[in-house]
Amino acid sequence: MPPSLAVITMSQILGGVAHAHGKGLLHGDLTPANILVTSSGVPRVTDFGVSRGLWERAANVPTGTPRYMAPEYFTARTPDLRADVYALGVIFYEILTGEPAVPNGEQLSVIHRILSETIATPSQTRPDLDSRLDEIVRRAVAKNPDARYADASAMKLALDRIRVSVAPEASAELYTWASHSTVEFLLLRMKRRADFPVFAQRLTTIQQLTSDTSQASLKKLTNVVLQDFALTNKLLRVVNSVAFQGSGRITKVSEAIMKLGLDQMRAIATGLMLATPPPTRTLHPVFPEVILGTFISAVVGRNIGHLADLPNPEEVFICSMFGRLGEVLTIYYFPEEYDEVVNTMRTRMTNELCASRTVLGIGFDVLGVEVARRWNFSPNVLYAMRALPEGILAAAATERERIAHCAGFARELCDAAWRAPDSQREWALSSLTERYQATVPRAPKYIRAVIRHALELGQKYCHALNIDPTGSALIEGLAKWGTNDSGPCINSSSHAEIHQLGSRHQAMQEPSLPRVQISAKRRPRVGLIAWLKCLLGK
Repeated sequence: MPPSLAVITMSQILGGVAHAHGKGLLHGDLTPANILVTSSGVPRVTDFGVSRGLWERAANVPTGTPRYMAPEYFTARTPDLRADVYALGVIFYEILTGEPAVPNGEQLSVIHRILSETIATPSQTRPDLDSRLDEIVRRAVAKNPDARYADASAMKLALDRIRVSVAPEASAELYTWASHSTVEFLLLRMKRRADFPVFAQRLTTIQQLTSDTSQASLKKLTNVVLQDFALTNKLLRVVNSVAFQGSGRITKVSEAIMKLGLDQMRAIATGLMLATPPPTRTLHPVFPEVILGTFISAVVGRNIGHLADLPNPEEVFICSMFGRLGEVLTIYYFPEEYDEVVNTMRTRMTNELCASRTVLGIGFDVLGVEVARRWNFSPNVLYAMRALPEGILAAAATERERIAHCAGFARELCDAAWRAPDSQREWALSSLTERYQATVPRAPKYIRAVIRHALELGQKYCHALNIDPTGSALIEGLAKWGTNDSGPCINSSSHAEIHQLGSRHQAMQEPSLPRVQISAKRRPRVGLIAWLKCLLGK
């Protein structure tokens, strides 16, 4: 961290530990992993699982994380509050330098270093540091407990006497560090789940292979997909569905990949992997609804992209699918925290973004972006996953912004369909079209057709994903919008209606909307016969 942020953060950490010390409580396992930082930059000391009162004279069995344990844990001397001070000194060293104070290794090697080697001063790694910070660390990590600060309060008092100049951008830097710290902690918790490492590895492989158009990569990608029977089955069912004008005759994964193209293959496979948990996993009741929402958002986003005259609406399909990635991961891996987010929304009358920041320390959007970044998602997807400003949006200045606006429109439309009460449903739809009017001026005219098409394909996705749509609040909400006008009811004609939205060569008149023209840029990577069928509109 920059020195100014390091001093502020450490002072707040010391304040939390000092409160525990004031109650006569020894934490016993102070490590960076046990310190979380909220979205507003306030550190919170957690995990008092091995802590004990000073009056508790249990057997002196070392507990905690060796690299942060004071020497007395490994000798005959009984640890007291000064053992926590030692750990705080080690943590402060690492905050200032970004390097471990005690290198990791075999446990006996780590213990030997703690007992026999002196921890260097921070300025040896960062010469620009104030020498007074060296003195704080040196005293805190002294091998003799009598040479250390008596407790966290005394250490805080010494640190608070030091004033380090604060740069104007310090608050922004602190938020960045806070987000990074919280994401790392949440990822650590996710990695401890048995299914996450396999999922992440397979997803990373798919991301890498879909970035290469060679025949070798196509074969490797096919083999990766075939390793997961459930993924293979659902992928073929989705590709053969009306969503991709499937004929029901695609029986090979390689054919499915050529039908979709690599970009859509990456998106669909990732979405299906998220929607295909191990059979032993007990899922949160709302999980199928949210997964269904990701696919319906993708369909809506693609059609909004047509309305916005984007050259490649399929990009909006991909971006829209992952707009709720942070929420999906939270429901899947942290169901209790998700329930707390929902409860916070209800009790504080706040939105999902604010509630997730309160509970997790970061918003669903930031969590999704940071995880997607580690999975090497494209810059357009990462940009579109971010929360948009509130209120009516100005016209998008770049194509990436237009994609983000279309994806945001799709995400918010599905969210309103799912959660808006009947009394506010029409107002919510009107507000959405007004909010995105500058980027998608044709939305008010065609939004009902978009909704009808999304609802029709939603039913198809339910079948492909083995989701029972009965009682789905999202499906019911879309149905109330889709049938609440004088247009045609939900039937196969809505599919053709939507696929005519993108043309610039005919007048936009309902119900006979113009046909989408496939440009050379957007031509799917398929065989000659399939391309000719596509060109002829078959």
